[in-house]
Amino acid sequence: MSSFNADLRARLAEVNASIAELHLRLKPLEDARKQLQSELDGIVYPVATLPPEITSNIFLRCLPPSPELSSPVKAHPSMFTAPLLFLQVCRMWRNIALSTPRLWVDLHVNLGEFPHEMDEDDLEKCIRDWFGRAGTCPLSFSVRGYMSMDAFGSDAIGAIIRHHAPQLQTICLQLRTAHFEAIEDFTGPFPILEKLAVALPFLDGECPAISQLFSDAPRLSQVSFSENAIPSMFYPSHDTLVKVACESCPADDFLWAVKSHPILAEIACSVEPDPMFVYSHIDVITGSHLHTLHFMPGCSLHILPALRLPALRHLRLSVDIDENNFLAFLAHSSTSLRSFSAESEITTFTVDWFAVMPELTQLELYQQGDYFFLDFFAMLNRAQNPRFLPHLRSLTFRSSTFRSTPLNFKV
Repeated sequence: MSSFNADLRARLAEVNASIAELHLRLKPLEDARKQLQSELDGIVYPVATLPPEITSNIFLRCLPPSPELSSPVKAHPSMFTAPLLFLQVCRMWRNIALSTPRLWVDLHVNLGEFPHEMDEDDLEKCIRDWFGRAGTCPLSFSVRGYMSMDAFGSDAIGAIIRHHAPQLQTICLQLRTAHFEAIEDFTGPFPILEKLAVALPFLDGECPAISQLFSDAPRLSQVSFSENAIPSMFYPSHDTLVKVACESCPADDFLWAVKSHPILAEIACSVEPDPMFVYSHIDVITGSHLHTLHFMPGCSLHILPALRLPALRHLRLSVDIDENNFLAFLAHSSTSLRSFSAESEITTFTVDWFAVMPELTQLELYQQGDYFFLDFFAMLNRAQNPRFLPHLRSLTFRSSTFRSTPLNFKV
């Protein structure tokens, strides 16, 4: 037994000796590590030496670009993109980001991106926390719903709009009727609201009766309506309105928009066909300030004979047209026309049309028949036809084969 104990003690002594030897060999490495760490800790990273104002400005330039008012593609806040990304890098960057109000003025909420366990109070708190960092800056608020959301978010969104109405400069709402009902008795005011977009893709039942919701918006200048939303649902006439966009717009709404807004300058729309519409029974409508007109895909142009646009400078077509109505319209509206763009083939288009567009400086044409271009370039010979489009300076051709890389010419 004593012999066995002696063997164990001998082996333990050998292990202890090996450990002691390894400690001696590790000590220089540990000393070297401490020295390197000390030198590293003494280094000040160049980015950390920037004044907070410079870092703040860099942060602002990292924000994703704001999409068009009516664009359905908007970025939901993410921890992997600005500004939330800056909160995770270091304490200094977090403090700078939280003290830069302009980083937090723009918020797009996609209700489908929130966890299912989140309730109305949590949603409202998230939005309030975000906008709370913006201080007194003007705000841009966009909300997008999803098919099966029911009324989720209606109370929170209603509370946010009521609370931040004095700061809201841009509002984009793509929601259910129930969400509008949560704020239908609210009449503002919206003292700095300039841009408004409304879509009702999940329209369930009657259209929301909230025509007065945005009535007290003295600076409203740009509106966009789509997916079952039409202008007459949501606002009375505004003397400040400059730009209107509307998909599937009833003819009466389109003509009302032109007639009721004295300084309206730009319209992009698709007017719905209306077999009951008889323009001869209504007064001719003059848009004295309207200088830009875009007829979007699916637009019916049966309303053209009712329009007079003496200030029209830019005309863009994304539809085929009826030759007689269109030429009659141009005869009353083309003396000031400077740019004409056709984004689809116009089957009735001929070179003779340019006789009623003599002041054109920019022309963009989609592919037409071969004979059209032969006639067009023959007429463009300045030596033989000096009066054919004498002011034309820019010519662009598009086709199905080079739609993304149009051919551009300087005339």
